[in-house]
Amino acid sequence: MVRDVSSSTKHTVDTAACAIAAACLLGVLLCAVLLLPLLRRKDSLFAASGIGRSITHILFATLVHGVLMAIVNTVWVINVGVLSLPWARYFFAMSGYLLPIWLFMSNIRLALERLWLVQYSKSLRCAYVYMVYAAGLAWSSFFVAAFVLLNDAPDWLFWPFSLPGSKDRLINTLFLMGMAIFPVSCVAIVAIYVRLYLVTASVLSAARSEMIESDIQSSNESCSSMHVDESRKETQDAVAATVTQQRTVFARCVLMAAGTVVLYVPTIVYVMVRVLVAPDVANMDDLNVWLCIVLNVLPALDVLYTPMLIFWFQPEVRRLLAGHVINTH
Repeated sequence: MVRDVSSSTKHTVDTAACAIAAACLLGVLLCAVLLLPLLRRKDSLFAASGIGRSITHILFATLVHGVLMAIVNTVWVINVGVLSLPWARYFFAMSGYLLPIWLFMSNIRLALERLWLVQYSKSLRCAYVYMVYAAGLAWSSFFVAAFVLLNDAPDWLFWPFSLPGSKDRLINTLFLMGMAIFPVSCVAIVAIYVRLYLVTASVLSAARSEMIESDIQSSNESCSSMHVDESRKETQDAVAATVTQQRTVFARCVLMAAGTVVLYVPTIVYVMVRVLVAPDVANMDDLNVWLCIVLNVLPALDVLYTPMLIFWFQPEVRRLLAGHVINTH
C-alpha cells in the first residue's frame, strides 16, 4: 500500500482497503461457487474441453489473487506489522506480479481457444497452450531477477503491483522488461478477440447469404404464393437470428477484452511511468495517495468482474452449477 502518510490519509486508505477486502472476499466466494462444479465434474464434456480448462485456470487464478488482496488489505488496516517483514514484503510483491501473469496468460489461452473453435472447429493444440504459459513463465524471470537484486525489500506502494523503490538502472531495466508482458498481453487479447469477431461475422454472413439464395431458389421453384410467403418469413427470421448472434458475439468480445484493459492498464501504465520518472517512492503526497487508492481498486474489481462475466456468458457453466445444486439437494 503506501507509507509516510498522515493519520487522516491513513484513515482514507483504511476505508478504501476495507472496501477492497470486502469486494475481494465476495469475488472469491463467486469464484469458488463456479469452480466447485467444474472441479467435481471435470470429466464432463465442457470441463474437459479447452475452453473449460481455460475458464478453470482463470477462476482459480482470480480466486487466489482475491484471497491475497483481501489478506494484504486486511493486514494493512489492522496494522499488525506483517508488511514490515522483509520476507512478507518480498512474497506479496512477487505474488502481485506472478498471479496477474498467470491470469493474463489464461485469458490469452481462452481467447485462442474461442478463435480456434470458430475458425477451425477444433480445440487449441496443446503445443500452443504450453507456449502461452512458457512465455509467461519466462517473462516472470525478469521480476524475479529485479527483486533478487534489491538490497532492501520492495516499497509497498499498492497492491497488486509494488514498485522496486530503487534508482539502480539494472534493477529498473529488468523490472520494466518484466512489466512489458502486460501491455503485450493486452494487445494480444484485444487482437485475438477482434479476429474472433471478424471470423464469426464472416461465418454468419456466409450462412445468411446461403439462406437468402436458398429462399430465392425455392421461390422460383414453388408455384404456391402461400408457400413462398412462409419460406420468405422463415428466411427473414433466420437472418434476424444471425444478426442477433453477431451482435451478441461482438458484445461478448468487447466485454472480455475490456475487463483486462480497463481494470489493469491504468495501474500498469502508472507503475511503468513512475519507475521511469521517479523510482524513489518514499515520499507520497495526498494526490498520489488518492491515485494509489483508485489504482488499487481497479484490479480488485476484476475479482468480481471475472466470475460474473463467466457466469453470464457461459451457459455451460450455469448448467453445471444448476446440476451441482440439484444433485446436492
